[in-house]
Amino acid sequence: MVRANAFIIFSMLWMLTANSQPKPNQLTNWKKVGEFPATKGISSIGLAGQSAGVFGDFMIIAGGTNFPDKMPWEGGRKVYYDDVFFYAKNTKGVLTFSGKYTLPMNLGYAATASTEKGLVMAGGENETGILNKVMILKVIKDDKELAFLPDLPIPLTNAMAVAYQSSVYVMGGETVSKVSDKVFVLDLNNSKNGWTSLPPLPHPISHGVAVFFNGQKSKGIYVLAGRAKKQNGISDLYSTNHFFDIKTQQWTVKAPLPYGLSAGTGLLDPSGRVLLFGGDRGEVFSKVEALVAQKNKETDSIVIETLDKKRVVLQSTHPGFSHEILAYDIEHDRWDNIGILPFSTPVTTHAFVWNGFIMIPGGEIRAGVRTPNIFSLELNSKK
Repeated sequence: MVRANAFIIFSMLWMLTANSQPKPNQLTNWKKVGEFPATKGISSIGLAGQSAGVFGDFMIIAGGTNFPDKMPWEGGRKVYYDDVFFYAKNTKGVLTFSGKYTLPMNLGYAATASTEKGLVMAGGENETGILNKVMILKVIKDDKELAFLPDLPIPLTNAMAVAYQSSVYVMGGETVSKVSDKVFVLDLNNSKNGWTSLPPLPHPISHGVAVFFNGQKSKGIYVLAGRAKKQNGISDLYSTNHFFDIKTQQWTVKAPLPYGLSAGTGLLDPSGRVLLFGGDRGEVFSKVEALVAQKNKETDSIVIETLDKKRVVLQSTHPGFSHEILAYDIEHDRWDNIGILPFSTPVTTHAFVWNGFIMIPGGEIRAGVRTPNIFSLELNSKK
C-alpha cells in the first residue's frame, strides 16, 4: 500500500515536472532577423499592407503603405509604394538583403499567395482607389520576372488569398461600396480562362485570415475571423471559423475563436494546426468607429470638435494589438492559447513558413505606426 501511494505520488510529480518543461513548437524563441532597408539614405519607418511571401530561395516583400510625415489623426497622408525587396536566408535563419525591384504601380493591401509559379498579388489599392489588377512575381538568382494575370471580376482590397497546386483562391475583401462575400479561383496553368466564381462565403469578410488545409480526408480552406463594416459605419468583428471543402464545394461551420479578431496573421504549421498571431480585438477600433459614426450624424460644430478630440486621443494613445498566439486543433475542432508574442504585434501583414521558419515581416503595430522589423521563429527549435 505504501509502495503504491509512493508510486502514485512519484507519477504525479513526474507529470507536473514534465508539463512544466518547455516543449518543442511552443513558439517562444522569436528573433529579430532583419529589417526593411533604408530608402534614399533614410532609415525605414516600416510598412503595412505590403505583399509578402516566398518563391524559391527568396522571401519577397512588395509594395506597402505608411505615413511618412504625420499620423493620420494629424492630417497625415497615407503613402503607397512600389518597392520590392528580396531576401535570402541561411540554414540558421539569418537574413541577407539580396536586391530590389519595382512594381509597375504603387500597391497596398493586395490578397497575396505564394504559389509554385511565383508570388501572386490580387487587387489591393493605391492612391487611385481599389484595384482589380493581378500580378505574379518570381525571382531566380538575379533574374526578376513579373507578369499580369487576368483581372479580378471586381476590384477588391483587404481580401484573402490561398494557393493549392496551380490554383489561387481569392475570398472576401472590400469593394468601393461594401464588404464582399465572393470567392474566386484561377488556374495558373490555364490562366487565359480567367477567374471562376465559387460558392460565396457564409458572410461578407474583410481583414480575415485564410489558410489551405491539405488533409487525407479533406482538402480545403479555413477562413477565420475578420470583420465587415455595416451601413451605419460600425464593423462586426468576427470570431467565426468556416471550412470550404474544394471537392464538395460546401462550407461548414467549425469551432469559433475565443473572441472577435481582425487584421491578424495566420498559417498552417507543419504539425497540422492553424496558428493565429495577434490581431485587432477592436478595443480601440470599435470606439473610434462609433465616434466617427456619431460625428457624421451631428450638425453642431462644437459637438463635432469634441468628438474629434476624443477620436484623436484614442488613436494617439493606441496601446497596440493582441499578443496572444491561438492554435486551432483541426482534428479535435478546438482552440487553445499557446503563447505570447514577445514583440509589438504587427497587423495587416503576413505570416508564412519558409524552410522550417515562421516569418512575420513588418506591419502596423499601433494606429498609423509601422515597423520595419522582420521576426522569425525556428519551428524545430527546442528552446
